[in-house]
Amino acid sequence: MEFDPTFNIDGDKIRKLREKNKVTQLYLATVVGVTTETISRWENRRYPTIKKENALKLAEALQVPLDELIDKQDEIQPAAKTINFEKSASDQPPIFTHPEATPSRPWPTQLLPLILLPICLGLAFLFWQFFFKAQDPRFAATRYLPDHVMAGQIFPVLIEVTASKTNSATLLLRESLPEQCLPIAGAPSFIGHNEDAHLIKWIDRVEARGRKRFAYLAKANGDMVPGRRLSFSGNLIIGKQGDDEPKVAGDQATEVALFHWADKNRDNRIDDYEILSVYELFPNFRALGLDITEIEKIWANRGYRWNNGTKNIETNRK
Repeated sequence: MEFDPTFNIDGDKIRKLREKNKVTQLYLATVVGVTTETISRWENRRYPTIKKENALKLAEALQVPLDELIDKQDEIQPAAKTINFEKSASDQPPIFTHPEATPSRPWPTQLLPLILLPICLGLAFLFWQFFFKAQDPRFAATRYLPDHVMAGQIFPVLIEVTASKTNSATLLLRESLPEQCLPIAGAPSFIGHNEDAHLIKWIDRVEARGRKRFAYLAKANGDMVPGRRLSFSGNLIIGKQGDDEPKVAGDQATEVALFHWADKNRDNRIDDYEILSVYELFPNFRALGLDITEIEKIWANRGYRWNNGTKNIETNRK
């Protein structure tokens, strides 16, 4: 079985001949038996090949020999090796096109900057809003809590407030303790203490690029069972009413356990790294009233154990 050959056609020549003869794409489509879309694609070389039968009809409609439509740079290819994308007019729904209609053309490239500019500006604003602004808050507060505390024992809490590169202000720091804890002392001393509400307050000034540490001692009720969670909360008040009130971030809760608060890994010992952590977080422990002697004693000896009868910590002897 033989296949009709196909030809590589010169789309630019087809367009020029159509315009010279003052005929429309609709006219050529009707004569050849294809759609106006196919005529447009022939002219724009998006369909570079054409069946012999359609080529003869096209040449007749343009009043030229078939040879003038063929692209001389390409040889005739067998139809069996060419995928033909031509569509018959009978396969397509009717297309109502104005006789002088021309194929749609892409938007001019000059419009691209006008389209891309607002998009880029919007992305730049979002990047600044959620990255730079979020990374450089005016003031930030972070709380450091022991991972666990003993019922009936005193433990320390540290809140560190930092200012950005350009901001300094007098601020009010508020800290709310759980009902099962009472504040004992602070460094600097807190100026407000509402025992019923378990609320303590400080007023101090933080300079630009500055850092302030607010530490206090709290005591957990002695009747709490291990596993109980104790939650803390706090916030900063800066400037005038209606301004943002940053919340104290960092540790938000601790757990009641039968281990000393400085014993992070709960192995009934305070090792070298654990005692260094105590000195790092609470360098002013004497002003705070923290009993560092007990911690150093546990560290220097073999460890400690909890005496459930006396409800106290006993140091192991070497």
